[in-house]
Amino acid sequence: MQIISPSPKSPQIHGSALPVGEQELRKLSDDAKSQPTTTATTSSNGAAPHGFGTECVISWPALPLILTFTFSDTRPTLPGLSRVDASASTGGAGNGQAVLSDVLGSQPELSPLPTLPQSHVNLFPREVLNEALDLTDQVASTALFGPIGVGKSSVALALLHHNRTKAKYGRLRYLMHCDNVTNSLEDFLKGLCDAIHIDRTTDMAQIRLHLESLPPLILLLDSVDSILDPLAPESEDISAVIEEFGSYDRVCLLTTSRMDPDIHGFHRVEVPTLSEGDARDAFYGLCNMGRSPAVDDLIARLDFHPLSINFLASSVHENGWDEPMLLKAWDDDQEDALKTKYHQRLRGAMEPLLLSPTIQDLGTAAPDILGAIAAFPGGIEERRLRSTFAGATGVEVALEVLCKFSLIYRQDGLVKMLSPFQFYFLECMLEPAQHVEVIRCDVDNCHTAKACTSLFLHLFYGFRVTV
Repeated sequence: MQIISPSPKSPQIHGSALPVGEQELRKLSDDAKSQPTTTATTSSNGAAPHGFGTECVISWPALPLILTFTFSDTRPTLPGLSRVDASASTGGAGNGQAVLSDVLGSQPELSPLPTLPQSHVNLFPREVLNEALDLTDQVASTALFGPIGVGKSSVALALLHHNRTKAKYGRLRYLMHCDNVTNSLEDFLKGLCDAIHIDRTTDMAQIRLHLESLPPLILLLDSVDSILDPLAPESEDISAVIEEFGSYDRVCLLTTSRMDPDIHGFHRVEVPTLSEGDARDAFYGLCNMGRSPAVDDLIARLDFHPLSINFLASSVHENGWDEPMLLKAWDDDQEDALKTKYHQRLRGAMEPLLLSPTIQDLGTAAPDILGAIAAFPGGIEERRLRSTFAGATGVEVALEVLCKFSLIYRQDGLVKMLSPFQFYFLECMLEPAQHVEVIRCDVDNCHTAKACTSLFLHLFYGFRVTV
């Protein structure tokens, strides 16, 4: 391959390659020997325009690869592009192959992954990342699970971009968003093929052959609960495929889920909320506010919940609040602007889970139990909860399901939920009653009335109800 510069000077060449699969790269040296087709364009006077020059497009019929070179009489400064002296690139196919190798070597990863937002770097427990890294170093498939908003996806993305993961898996690091997949085995397999950059197929044998021919790879299945809900169509078939792929010696699957997973052969790693110290560090680091006991107390009221901490810090940053302004907005906001935005943020995260087939199948038992538990900031004794719903059908099953989906949890004989979830459910309970002038109730038997008398609602709504 010979490249001729239109400029008498020694020009610089820079170019970029479209990503190709690992298999194709291995055949690159053989396929590159075939004769490429080359087209070149220059300005109307035949001279290279200053700063741009002549564009040369080179393609190989046997490869899904296009190289674009621009000849310039000035040194290019575009980031991420290789610079090769044309005087060393003329004189035959062998030298042209060297140019191709240089360009490919300078390219980003062939499996482009979304980066972890800087604001999320400290919004997950560091020990969970370390535990997951130890497992994936051994090509051990791992299931990350936990409540909404605790940073499961952030942990997974941090793991995929970690130097240890790069050293182990190189370019073979992939991501599949399962909440974009319909509940069918066919669509799941097609989405998986797209994620690992192979031709779409529903033939398991073909996919298996491809996976087993590669060096070790890691694939993140994000939000896998959306396709593994026990009552969702074809969930058992999809689960069986995930189990099979996870059992391959050279395949490491990493899943995130709001549901406690039941995937045979996977190591379960629960993602909790932040520790007190990490939560404070994350908040103050995000909004650059001076530390204070009053703000520390506010962070504690949020149960050190990463999504809520991020929301609060973003509000401080966007509005330029200092400590008094933040506390006033949180406790005394007459227009409820901050409370409304917070509820909307939680709604966007909560509703997809609440609309899942298994929770919908619980009928009214789910909202009744969630509302009752939300009424007690410190939790309610499980025996008392059961006696409250004595005679109601489906209570036992509902408790187990809501625990499995990380909406509530058991601790020391109590059934609890995170305070952000309490706020969400209490707000939802109050919405239908906004236009009712008078509500008469017996406080000893009305959970909503108990909630209204609690310190919790006072913190969010700025008032206290007495009965």
